[in-house]
Amino acid sequence: MPEPAPPLGLGAMSDDAYTAATFPFHEGDRILLHTDGVTETRDREGTFYPLAERVLRWADRAPRSLLKELTTDLRAYAGGPLDDDMAMMVVQRGPEAA
Repeated sequence: MPEPAPPLGLGAMSDDAYTAATFPFHEGDRILLHTDGVTETRDREGTFYPLAERVLRWADRAPRSLLKELTTDLRAYAGGPLDDDMAMMVVQRGPEAA
């Protein structure tokens, strides 16, 4: 498993060299891109939002529907307004899923 690189733009601050990891991205595959405002959303007890676990509920949805469900779940998890900015984007290769 490769070591994660620092966030974009901060790699120049390190003398460490990072190698890009590659993976197959086939027809119909999707990638969820998000800012830390998503994973740093907390519930009333202060527990971070379990994105990897929760997103599986809507993995078969079309990208637009997936983002809508995820946003609704984030707000419910937080129990009120979100405290941080967030951005999400689904990138899909090929036709949109049904």
